[in-house]
Amino acid sequence: MLEDGVVPDRDSYNLLVRGLTKLSSVDQARAMLSTMVGEGYDPDVVTCGLLVDKFCEMKRVGEVCELFQELESNGVAVGMLAYNAILKALMCSGDFDGGFKFSDIAVGDGSLPHVLAYKTMLDCLIKTGKTREASEVVGEMIKKSVPDGMTYTALISVLCKHNRADDAMKVFDIMVEKEIVPNLDVYTSLLAAHCRTRKLDGAYRLFVEMIQRGYGPSASTYGLLLRCLCNGGRSYLAYDIHSSMRSRGHVPDENTYASLIYGCCMAGRITEAKVLFKEVLEGEKALLDAGIYNVLIEGLCRASKVEEALEVTAGMVDKGCIPTLQTYNALIMGFFKANEVDKALQLFRVMEEKGFSPNTMIYSTFIDGLCKVGKINEAHEFFQQSVERGCVPDNVTYNALIRGLFGANRMDEAHRLYREMGERGYIADRSLRTLAFQRSREEQSFHS
Repeated sequence: MLEDGVVPDRDSYNLLVRGLTKLSSVDQARAMLSTMVGEGYDPDVVTCGLLVDKFCEMKRVGEVCELFQELESNGVAVGMLAYNAILKALMCSGDFDGGFKFSDIAVGDGSLPHVLAYKTMLDCLIKTGKTREASEVVGEMIKKSVPDGMTYTALISVLCKHNRADDAMKVFDIMVEKEIVPNLDVYTSLLAAHCRTRKLDGAYRLFVEMIQRGYGPSASTYGLLLRCLCNGGRSYLAYDIHSSMRSRGHVPDENTYASLIYGCCMAGRITEAKVLFKEVLEGEKALLDAGIYNVLIEGLCRASKVEEALEVTAGMVDKGCIPTLQTYNALIMGFFKANEVDKALQLFRVMEEKGFSPNTMIYSTFIDGLCKVGKINEAHEFFQQSVERGCVPDNVTYNALIRGLFGANRMDEAHRLYREMGERGYIADRSLRTLAFQRSREEQSFHS
């Protein structure tokens, strides 16, 4: 352009500075910005914001402050984005005094909304572990709250983001006391934080209150709550909420269905699990892959319903779904739990005949199952076979076999494998460490 005698205009400069900034060529971008200002063009707020933010991202806080002062001294309106980026950089770099002073100036002259300023400061304080200072910011925010509740919503959002559900609820209670009605975003943030921190009772209460206020949870909110309840052993509540979800036109996704089915199986609610499974198969997007079958099969096996699990497996084959190693592992585990070792061995042979090569998971299940029924020799043979076939024993395998060897008083073998386990970087679980210590003490007492 310059060689052709075309004079760059404001848009040309803005585009070039933004492009250089996005490439992280911030020194070139700053030089071009200075040239632009020298030519009498002011960069727009987006350009200023991007460049300032990139300097902050690169932790060049001192230089970004110089750039900010340079722009202000030239009368350039840098915009809210740039102000917030500098505040964030000061706070996250540990310059809290500088951050608070900058916030007071920016909020005082209207350059930065106080809600955004406090939200940024709070986010950085929590990230850097400054909980006392964060509490002070919370108190100041509450004092300066606005009638529409934006301050409370922003504060709750940040606290929930960092999984500080209890602190968020304190702010929520103050918000309600001031007769400011919480909006859908507040409830969604609080409910998600309670689920992530496994505060099941609180999550359920928020859900009920949310419905009572007329807010309809989204499908993702429903799914999060249902998975949380199932993982926490509250499948009876989850099943009822699932019905509410369906009545509101939301269809659970595959992960939510998997949690519901498995949770019902673990709670002995086999009928409900089958109803849910039927819903999946009859849905508009029937999930006819092995994954959802395996969830029900494993749940039934863990609930000591191995015969019903076999029926589901047969139905799976009828539908054209090929059983996977996970399917076989669940059934083998179920047979061992039912003390039907011969059937487990028979299934192992069937699995191999169908072309499946046992993996570490299958071998670990067999070794653990055989040890629990006192068949230590057979378990050791499986261990050797797994090594010969290239299946490296994992932590579960070692723990199971060593525990079985100690139980059978085969001390030398147990100690040898215990050392080998440590050399491979695996760690014995607490019960095995206790058992190994007891057996060693008993052995010392015997020899003394």
